[in-house]
Amino acid sequence: MRLLGLLMCAWVSVMNLAFAKAVILPVRFAQDVSVALVTLDINGTPTQFMLDSGSQIPLHLPMSTLQNLPQVAREADDYLSTDIAGNIIKTAKFEIKHLNINGMDFDHIQAVELQKWGFGFSSDPSEKLPPEPDENLPVIGLTLFANHVLTLDFAHQNIRVDDIDEDAQNDDKWVALPYLYDPQEGLIVELADQNKTYRLVIDTGATMSMVAGKSLPEHLKQGVDLSLNKQNEAAVRLDKNGKPETINIYLDNPAVKKLAIRAVIIDNMPKEFNADGLLGMDFLKKYMLRIDQKNQKLWIKAA
Repeated sequence: MRLLGLLMCAWVSVMNLAFAKAVILPVRFAQDVSVALVTLDINGTPTQFMLDSGSQIPLHLPMSTLQNLPQVAREADDYLSTDIAGNIIKTAKFEIKHLNINGMDFDHIQAVELQKWGFGFSSDPSEKLPPEPDENLPVIGLTLFANHVLTLDFAHQNIRVDDIDEDAQNDDKWVALPYLYDPQEGLIVELADQNKTYRLVIDTGATMSMVAGKSLPEHLKQGVDLSLNKQNEAAVRLDKNGKPETINIYLDNPAVKKLAIRAVIIDNMPKEFNADGLLGMDFLKKYMLRIDQKNQKLWIKAA
């Protein structure tokens, strides 16, 4: 599995176009890796992107792409971020004055140079690690669509961009979901096991959900034995048989269909990570999300 980093600053892009119709973006998943890939037409050139809702930066682009785009200005300061493995990453940052993406006009978009981040593991130690996504794939964050309503429907492999919330208002299967927005980590919702409620970041860049060991109830913290070389970095907690330890978590909302999400326990999360864990693609393939960032609304329904 690959967990992608949570960046620590919020930048907002501006889209000028008011939609008369919804824009539907087909999604596919990288072979053997549950990472959402979206092809966007950038200034007339089709480009494949990885969607990472855990990133608060609208665009992560290779330097070669940034250098070939018109109206791009390098900003004076570099951008510092911390990934989920605790690595500090220094990247160049830019402002793109204008882009046309799938017929939508964007102005004053913040972008950073694409860098590798995160770490990988398998939920089953008997299996080989799945192949990681192409490190050269550019990345988009949810903030690219900050002024519009975004529906993530990964069960049916599409993303919808529009300007209305009528679907959620007229479809009684959509349920308003309380959430918090952390400018460093993104959208946070609550799921619970039988002992505790956890604050979890919605992250399309994570192939599986996870919970930080430090956030578990006391009886689940006992007997943790990390090897010496893992004491200062994030590590998957293993049981006595060498298999990853997991807990089952659920949406604690009687109006939403209750589906179990198996979250892997990760110890020694970096101190910069304030939430209790991540909700990855295993969650997002079971539930559809409709996100209105501009009006700070979120709806959910079983896929």
